[in-house]
Amino acid sequence: MLYELRTYHLIPEKIDEYMKQWAEVTHPLFVKLGFRPMGYWIEDKEGAKELFYILAWNDMKERDEKFSAFQSHPEWLAVRERRRAAGGGPTTTGITNTFWKPTAFSPSK
Repeated sequence: MLYELRTYHLIPEKIDEYMKQWAEVTHPLFVKLGFRPMGYWIEDKEGAKELFYILAWNDMKERDEKFSAFQSHPEWLAVRERRRAAGGGPTTTGITNTFWKPTAFSPSK
């Protein structure tokens, strides 16, 4: 098992728009495509600007295949096109990710 922590550095004035997109499109599409989200979090402080989430994968091959399917999926392409056409610009200043492999003694395997 492999876990991926993804951190989205959000543009503060676009947070509500971004969270709505995740709730209505991104998360449901992840589930539809077989992603296994472990959870989504935002910082618990005033002015929080980061979205964190963890995905579980069998291996990197599965991860790469599913992200490729997501990025080329018509629903996702439509979201990107609507945002571009509306002149909305980016909603993040960057994305970082790290991959975690459980230790032999970890409760999460």
